[in-house]
Amino acid sequence: MSPFLEMNGVRYALTSPEDALSSAPSSFYVDAIQFCCEWMAGREDFTFQTSGSTGTPKAISFKRHQLIVSARLSAEALNLKAGETALVCLDTKLIAGAMMLVRSLVTGMNIVLEQPAANPLQAGHPEIHSLHWSPIRLFPFFSTTRVP
Repeated sequence: MSPFLEMNGVRYALTSPEDALSSAPSSFYVDAIQFCCEWMAGREDFTFQTSGSTGTPKAISFKRHQLIVSARLSAEALNLKAGETALVCLDTKLIAGAMMLVRSLVTGMNIVLEQPAANPLQAGHPEIHSLHWSPIRLFPFFSTTRVP
């Protein structure tokens, strides 16, 4: 089965992410889908913004092969596999969110896009294998949610 991109409960083939663009309800989704389109088209150069959490936000540029190497190393360290699902709930214009997409695209994972929110799991996505939160979103989750 080919990897998919899911947005608002609707799945689109990652082989043609542009099919999802007309249904994107906000710029968060448009940005993520546009990145997937550019990746699938073979774009070689990418520029992202840092979050500014450790200093002044700045633009950083990478070549495609650098992103692939980073994605493979982190996917290996995190034991991510093709067919698993990543919940992408970070801004994909920033490097952390963009790398969620890159790891998913490089490993053949499914991508579920969820607008950044206090608790992205609230939407009830089953079978999430990869999820990255910023600490500001993580702490309230653990203070209000019981984890088995």
